[in-house]
Amino acid sequence: MAKIRHIAIFTDDPEELSKFYVETFGLKITQPLRSSAESGTWVFLTDGYMHVALISPANTPDQSNGINHFGFTVSAAERQAIVQKFKDLNLQVRQAPADNPYVEDRVYDIHGNPIDISSTDLRPQPT
Repeated sequence: MAKIRHIAIFTDDPEELSKFYVETFGLKITQPLRSSAESGTWVFLTDGYMHVALISPANTPDQSNGINHFGFTVSAAERQAIVQKFKDLNLQVRQAPADNPYVEDRVYDIHGNPIDISSTDLRPQPT
């Protein structure tokens, strides 16, 4: 069964926002501040089950802060079937950015909201 495993929040300052979530809620950093020209700057956090990506995206100056997308982790067989359902409905399916090892596909629901689909578990060890 598909499970929601992560949510991505766009922010002007991922490092500052990550400190807030660590200090306020006790979240753990699973991937410290990193950046790439393609994706921007990001920090990954977790509560042990749900993962939060705090992202300052590259090349999108008009992107507003706030929730950007969420992601489902599914089995490999489910992934193929779900992606096919999106294609059958003529909904957009894209490969995730190459620098994101946790996500295989980016799909868009019937209202255009982005969803990550992955058969790779999001379990990097906290730092």
